[in-house]
Amino acid sequence: MNDKKGEISERDLKIIEEIARNKKLTQREISRKAGVSLGMVNMSLKKLAKRGYVKIKGMNKRSLEYVLTPKGFTEKAKKSYRYFRNTLSSLRKIKAKIQSIILDEYVKGERKFIILGEGELADIVELSIKGLSMEDIKYKRVNSEREIKEKEVVVLATKERCRKISGVKCWISIPEKIVGDINLKYFESIKTKMQKKEKIMALDKELLKILVCPKCKGELEYKCTPEEEALICHKCRLIYPVKDGIPVMLIEEAKKF
Repeated sequence: MNDKKGEISERDLKIIEEIARNKKLTQREISRKAGVSLGMVNMSLKKLAKRGYVKIKGMNKRSLEYVLTPKGFTEKAKKSYRYFRNTLSSLRKIKAKIQSIILDEYVKGERKFIILGEGELADIVELSIKGLSMEDIKYKRVNSEREIKEKEVVVLATKERCRKISGVKCWISIPEKIVGDINLKYFESIKTKMQKKEKIMALDKELLKILVCPKCKGELEYKCTPEEEALICHKCRLIYPVKDGIPVMLIEEAKKF
């Protein structure tokens, strides 16, 4: 991302995420956890503080605290939502490509498949097969080449480097087939990220402590369902919408109930 005025870079976002987890981290600890040089951490923190994303508290350099402001929390939620949306879009494309590969073999008369591998790509291949909902397709998963005993099968190898077993009817390297559509390192933890999508989308607990009803300054209740995400003020009987992970704290935008 370009470091334009008013925007934050991916490096800045890493630092913001570490501060959100622990506001008492030293710059050296932030550097280690975020994988950013100490000099860049120092420069980014100054920039984030200047732009209102971070507030620096403390009497001296040895006892500083880096606290995310509401603006910082909002930016973090927005970036997390965009990341999740882009990841989901990429996953759908990869799943469609894998299903196309499987259907090509199905048309040739193949019904038995073996998924070779234990990583996240193997999980995606299994999801792709299940998504076809074809009862006559049979498959099993193995972690190593030594476990492959059958010959009349199609092996869907998900490991970047593996030893092809001689005599197997068909051997397909999934990474080679979908190269250009997937960055394997990027998707190493795709399953974990998908399982945690509610956590990614949900508002940060620290942000909820800060937000109050703009009309009465009272506490808000956070509601998150598949159909709706909102902040509710029971005293004013107003519902403030949360759009794309960002709370819209405007009285004129709120709905009465």
